[in-house]
This record gives sequence, structure tokens and C-alpha cells, in this order.
Amino acid sequence: MIIYSVTIHIQKDVETEWLQFMQEKHIQEVINTGYFTDAAIRRVLVPLETSYSTYNMEYVTDHIEKYDAYLKNAATNMQKDVMNRFAGKFTADRKVYEEIERL
Repeated sequence: MIIYSVTIHIQKDVETEWLQFMQEKHIQEVINTGYFTDAAIRRVLVPLETSYSTYNMEYVTDHIEKYDAYLKNAATNMQKDVMNRFAGKFTADRKVYEEIERL
């Protein structure tokens, strides 16, 4: 299993709007590209930051080739949509993991 992990540090003044956008639109649109089979969103509780909030989105696929195809064919458009709405209000850190074993 391949996990595409996106960690977002979002300014608190747009957090509610951003979270609603992610839950109601963006995450489903990423799933609808057909490259991922599942997604989850999490809020970081510890360490608690006062100037911004941190969230993590996890997208799951079964092969690294599907992730590569997402990058090539869809990622730019998906990221543009978020940038157009929340430019300057967040930072993003992206990583890709291979799950070795679920215990």
C-alpha cells in the first residue's frame, strides 16, 4: 500500500473555511481522479500550536505507479484550486510512504 501524506499548517483565521472546503470538495475531488482508493483527514492535537493549526490528509493507493500518474496528470490542478482559495494562508509538506506491515 502506498500512502500520499499531505501535512498542512493553516492560519487560524481561515481554518474553518479551509476545513469545510477540504471536507466538502477537495478530498473527494482527489479521490475522483481515480488514482486513490481511500482518504483520511486528521488534526494534530499535540504539540498544540497557537498561531496556526496543523492537519494531515492521507490518500491511499495500491501502486506507486498510480501515485506517479496522479503527479503527472492531476496534482497540479488539484493544488492550484487550493492555492487560488488560500494563497499565503498555509504551508504544505508532502511525503509518500510505503506501508510495510499493519500490526
